[in-house]
Order: sequence, then C-alpha cells, then structure tokens
Amino acid sequence: MEIHFIQFWDGNGVPVPFCVINKGRYCCHFVNKRELREYYTTTQGLTGTALEEWLILKHAQYNARKEHAKQGEEWNMNRNLQRTNKLDDLRKQRYQAIIEKLSELGWEKEIDYMESGDFDDELLSELKVVKQPKVLTDRIWANIKDSLIEYMTDVRAERLAKLREKTIFERGGVLSKAIEVYAATHGLHDVLPHMVDVAMEPSFRAIIEDTPFEDEISTAHFQSCMNEFPRIAEESRCTKDKILIELINDDPNAKETATLTTLQRATTFFHCQRCRHTISYPRVLFHDCMSFLYRPSNPDENPYNDPYLNALGSSGRHHPWNYKNSTIRYDSAASEQARLILQHSQLDPAIPVDALNELDLRFECLECGRLPIHNPSRVIMKWPNVIEHLTHTIHRYQSDATYKVERAVLTPSEKSFVDMQEPVEKSRAFKEKCRFFLCDMICRECKGKVNWLESYGHLIDQ
Repeated sequence: MEIHFIQFWDGNGVPVPFCVINKGRYCCHFVNKRELREYYTTTQGLTGTALEEWLILKHAQYNARKEHAKQGEEWNMNRNLQRTNKLDDLRKQRYQAIIEKLSELGWEKEIDYMESGDFDDELLSELKVVKQPKVLTDRIWANIKDSLIEYMTDVRAERLAKLREKTIFERGGVLSKAIEVYAATHGLHDVLPHMVDVAMEPSFRAIIEDTPFEDEISTAHFQSCMNEFPRIAEESRCTKDKILIELINDDPNAKETATLTTLQRATTFFHCQRCRHTISYPRVLFHDCMSFLYRPSNPDENPYNDPYLNALGSSGRHHPWNYKNSTIRYDSAASEQARLILQHSQLDPAIPVDALNELDLRFECLECGRLPIHNPSRVIMKWPNVIEHLTHTIHRYQSDATYKVERAVLTPSEKSFVDMQEPVEKSRAFKEKCRFFLCDMICRECKGKVNWLESYGHLIDQ
C-alpha cells in the first residue's frame, strides 16, 4: 500500500492510498472509493502550507497503520507457529506410542529396517492413521491395529527379501573363492564353469539358500561339495558342447551334421551377438559375454525375473552360461572363410584346432600389407586371429577377402622377429581391452584372479 497522486479529468490531483498488483503482463491499481471521495473533497480547498501539512498527517497515519499491520502479521505468524508445533508434538507422541505398541508385538527389526533408510515404500510416520495430531487412546489403537499389522507384514516381507538377496550375493563371493582355491591346484588354462553355473547345482544351491541367513559361511562349508567339482566341470563342458553342436546343426548353411569332432575343427567359429566378435572353439566356452548380462530388449531374457540369479549375479550383472540360448550363433560365413584359407594354404580343412596350433603357422594379409600405414611392413597373424581380422577390418564387406590371405613364408630372422613382437602386441591389445572392460587376469604364481586395476599391487605383493 502506497500513497500516490491520482490525476483527475479536471486537471486536479489528489493523494490517495492504493494497491498495485501485477497480473502477468498487466498492472492493476486498487483504491477505496470512500477514501478517494473523502480525500478529494478535503483537498479541494487546501493549497500551499495547508496542503503540505495535510499530506504529512496522512503519511503519518499511513505509516502508523502499516506498522500496526506488521505487528498483526507477526502475532498471527507466531500463533500459527505455536499451533503447528503443538500439532507436531501430538503427532510425535502418537508415533512414539504406536512404535511402542508395535515393538511389544515383535516388530522391532522391521522398525529398525524402516529407520535405516533402506525401506523403499511409504514410511510408517507418513501413514494417514499415524500422522494425526491426536493422542493414541486404547480405543483408537484397537481401530488401527489390524491395518498397521498388515502394513508391518509387508515391511517384513521386503526386509527378508533384501536380506536374502544380500546374503546370497555374499555367499556367491565365498563360492567364487572356493572355486579359485580349486583352480589354483589345476592347469592354468583349464576350462572351469562360472560361479553362477556352479551355484545352480543342487548341492551348492542348498548350502547357499538353505543355511540360515544369520549364520556365516566360509569356503569350508563348500568343501564336501567341491569333491564333486570335477564331475560338475566335466558335465558342464559336455552340456556346453551339446549346445554348440545344436547351434551348428540348426544353422541352414551348415554343410554337414555336426559332432564333437566338428566342434574341435580349426574351421568352426561362432558369432557373439553382443560384442559382435567372431569366436573360435574352445574360447567360446569362457567368452566374457556368455556369462555377463547386458541390458536385453527382451524381458524374458532378463535374470531379474529369477531372484536367486539376481542375487548371485552382483545386482544382475552375471548369469549362467549362454542364458536363454541368446548370446551366440554359429558363424557359417567365418567358418567358410576359414575352410577356404586352409584349403588355399594346402592344409586339410578338417584339421583340429589343437593340431593346427602345434604347427605354429603364420598367415599374411596381402591387402593390408599394401596400405600406406603398414608399408613397408607386413601384416602377420596367428590362427584364429586371421579370421577375426577378416571380420573386423576393411575386409568385412569384401567378398574376395579370403583370397587376399595366404600362409606366410618367413625367413628364420623374420620368424624370430615375429615371435618376439607377438607377445608385445598381445599385451598391448589386452591392455587396451582392460582399460574399457576391467578384465580379470590369472596370476601365474598364485593362480588367483586379479583385475587390471589391482594387477600392479598384486605383483608387488608377490
């Protein structure tokens, strides 16, 4: 509220209090008509000093009303604050009384769980029957008791579900350590099942799920089951081989009915539908994507639908090998390329991959050797890197790329140089991969798994 001069149509001005209120783009002025007429009549005969004295009087009256209004607002605000505090105290007393009643009925753990901050639903203090500024009488408690017990039952179910998930996850870590202890006594490159695959076995699952959640377990709890681990590993390997053989036989471009011998050939390749890499056998058995959960578009593929798998897999990041049979497919195109390259190199296309690796052959990409970035060097590769090279470089969409690769002829000095450079290149490629994927490595001394970030400190400790 301010005092301003209002200019009338006859040219005379009169001071009158009015309010200015902004409404969007418009500014509205509100005045009291009675005061406006009174001020107009009074000021008609006033001029000079008399008008100035009248204005001083009106300003003094206006300031007095303004101060009185301010005091009234503060009084009203304090009264409302006192009322609010009184109601809040009544709500707190009611809440504490309800807490005591529920504690007497055995809901202490659920109350602690809600107060811990892990509870995802509506808090007890926010419930309509609880958040009321009324003293909890016996009659009121009798009316709301059943609904609160139903509510606390749901809280208990959520608490136990989260406790179960946390405990299963921790026990999965203990099982991983037990498997690492077992692996340390066996070959460095033995194909062992993933922890999630082992945990799905009935004997291991019984220990993880059926042991009371309050009990701590160690690797010793799995010792009796670890005696069955060789059988489990062998059955797991056979099961995976059967799945891979079925993938080959289901492919319409397969040239023959696949068997285990077909699987072990150097010309057998699979395509990962997640990382898009071409994978040979037996590397496909422990390919990262086979047990690592990506965000699938198909909800049926998501192991979140299985609480046990969800808990085991570190918040759903791991699942059993080739879960739902959706990770890989038989790569008939890469297998045909491999067959033609071996045939062109005067090698038997049916040669097993182990026999081919024993020959310690090298292959050369003639096309890449002519590129400016490689001249005057040559592009030399081992098997099966040559197939990955053809599917992930400029040759990917070239129909004649197979005929640009041939068996490399190396002099003794060139062979020595290649043997020296291959570990360096392999280390560089692995280091580049670890930067993005934090891959696990196996220590040759203790045979334990170490990720890239921990490797330096682990080697120092060793």
